[in-house]
Amino acid sequence: MAARYPRQKNDLTHFEKFDPRVAAGVSFYGLFQLLAVIGLLSFMQRAELAYWPGLALWGLLLATTVTTALWLEGQRPDNLLKWEALRLLALALLLVAGWQAGVATALLAAGAGYLLLNAAILPRLPGGSEGGALATAA
Repeated sequence: MAARYPRQKNDLTHFEKFDPRVAAGVSFYGLFQLLAVIGLLSFMQRAELAYWPGLALWGLLLATTVTTALWLEGQRPDNLLKWEALRLLALALLLVAGWQAGVATALLAAGAGYLLLNAAILPRLPGGSEGGALATAA
């Protein structure tokens, strides 16, 4: 098989490990999002959620994980801020829907606090502006 389909070995002398440099603020933001996702996942495992609320929270969890990974990969902040704005808008809509459905005040307060912390941190990340990253992204 090797004689018929020869395979070249990779030259590892020029191998460079993928390890993008990110600002300290982005690293902090990544840690903040990791803790938030762990908290949300822990809540979702304990709660008995109906189908649509559970699906919405899984979507939020996935969106948070993906956008955070893109920040840590060193992607362009101007593109990421647009996705962050969309993610936070979805969170705000979920909070309104939860409020209308009579979700516990403590859960709504935790979600609102998370939303406000994101809104406070995002303008301080690379690409955020004095007018605020969310204003720039919209």
